[in-house]
Amino acid sequence: MASYSDKSIERLQTAEADLQILFSHVIKYHDNTIVYGQRTPALQFELFKKGREYEDGKWFISNKKLVVTNCDGYDIKSDHNIEPLSHAVDAAPYPTLYSDENAVRHFAAMVLGIAKMLYDYGAIEHEIGSGIDWDNDNDLRDQKMFDACHFFIIQ
Repeated sequence: MASYSDKSIERLQTAEADLQILFSHVIKYHDNTIVYGQRTPALQFELFKKGREYEDGKWFISNKKLVVTNCDGYDIKSDHNIEPLSHAVDAAPYPTLYSDENAVRHFAAMVLGIAKMLYDYGAIEHEIGSGIDWDNDNDLRDQKMFDACHFFIIQ
């Protein structure tokens, strides 16, 4: 059976309890790595700059394929920036990580299925969403940004 590395455990411990419980179950069924739990505003801003350029006093998207977040960590906070515990986790299937979109979609669907089961059984208090369906309407075609490996607490 797969298990998390010390680094993944450390990252997961920066996230809200429901996410910790969820991924303690996910690892039993699918090897994965925790890429991010909580992020500092500075780290969030570094990620925000990917795929963007700064000109005439504002940021603009120069390469949409490289954009990983629309939150700058300061004016627009991410669920990763919530303290004391993050309301989001980025987790990717191991060893493919982000390189295989089908594997990523399969992994996201599995995580969401486990999350729904845990929520229905009362093992977690919050429903969980993913960047595969930001608005949780079950229509995967209406997303402006694909981030299936981003899992968040639905408020």
